[in-house]
Amino acid sequence: MEQLVYESPRSVHELAYCLRNADQNTYLLSGGTDLVIKLRKLGVHAGRIIDMTRLEALNYIKIEDGCIRIGANTTFADISRNEELRRYATCLAEAAAQVGSQQIRNTARMAGNVANSSPRGDSIPALLALDAKAGILNGKGEITYKKMDELVVGIGKNTLQKDEAIVEFLIPCPDESHRSTFGKFGRESHRTSVVISHINIAAVIILDKQGTLVKSARVVIGSAAPVPYRAEAAEKALTDNAAGLARLNAFVDALQKHVIESIHGNKRYENKIDGIAGLGYSVYDRLFTSQPAGGAE
Repeated sequence: MEQLVYESPRSVHELAYCLRNADQNTYLLSGGTDLVIKLRKLGVHAGRIIDMTRLEALNYIKIEDGCIRIGANTTFADISRNEELRRYATCLAEAAAQVGSQQIRNTARMAGNVANSSPRGDSIPALLALDAKAGILNGKGEITYKKMDELVVGIGKNTLQKDEAIVEFLIPCPDESHRSTFGKFGRESHRTSVVISHINIAAVIILDKQGTLVKSARVVIGSAAPVPYRAEAAEKALTDNAAGLARLNAFVDALQKHVIESIHGNKRYENKIDGIAGLGYSVYDRLFTSQPAGGAE
């Protein structure tokens, strides 16, 4: 007789015990906004569901030992409102604020968004731009850390093993003059007013003491390829040019060239080229004129 076995661990130790017996028919529920749809679509009626949403020990946002730590049970709503994230990881707070509807943000968790590994996932480009790592627990109770490009490897594909679960995210806390932002261009779902990402950008820059020259940059484009990727030419355009129109034009031009390479001449996706240009102007404006520089004191 087919049945779904439901498990709801209340501690990290209990979660590790549940993971110890995981197999190919085990599903981790972290908010469930993606998983429930997936199970219905696949017609899954048997297996095990491990519900992580009652793990209060994994519901936190804190700065510790020079890092921002975000527990896997923290909702997008909490991430979007957190003042420390809005200051030190602006692009992530902005991305979280644009995930789905308010109802979805109240339920969805970033761990589920990353594990789902959709090219349209808004949090993944922001985490990659911030050089974040995911803390991964296995069935033996061990925690290892992977960067986003080591974890998300394809459309709906990640390197998580059957007995592994994301339990936290670790973001280096900037100690210099930095700015970051996130933007996306998309279309409304035919069922709701939720904007589905058609293309997005997350950018993090470190400025000199005068606040004009860019010492380093991390720019990530999402929803243009199977996985979000570093836009190295766009980063170079920001760091090689002094403030002014030339830097802006070089940045936007580089972004468009990245997207042209990503879509491989597919006319269906040509509107992403114009979309990335509009985003480029908007992101540049927010990086250099619309927000004060932040940094740890």
